[in-house]
Amino acid sequence: MKEAILVYTTLPLIIGSNFSSHHEQEFVMHLNTALAARQLDWHVSLDESFGDSQAIKAKKPDALILKNGLQHQFERHDFDQNQIYQLGALELSTLSTRSVVAFLANH
Repeated sequence: MKEAILVYTTLPLIIGSNFSSHHEQEFVMHLNTALAARQLDWHVSLDESFGDSQAIKAKKPDALILKNGLQHQFERHDFDQNQIYQLGALELSTLSTRSVVAFLANH
């Protein structure tokens, strides 16, 4: 099974803030349900490293799904840009998984 990681925050963004990943967890649940419905051999999990690129790279994911605003962090590190999906501004908040499923289906 191929593995994708949803990266949704970095450590500097959560210091001193009220951090919650409830919405991201709900998005991942919807996304995995949609992938299963299409019988795609993918599983998506939430990043637990707060965007630590080295920790993410060590997991050797087949794809990364980045929350809006995190793309520059992963352009600077040695990640295959063809394996990165950048969430649109509303995809996460509206739980819209269609484009992410299409991206993963083609990889």
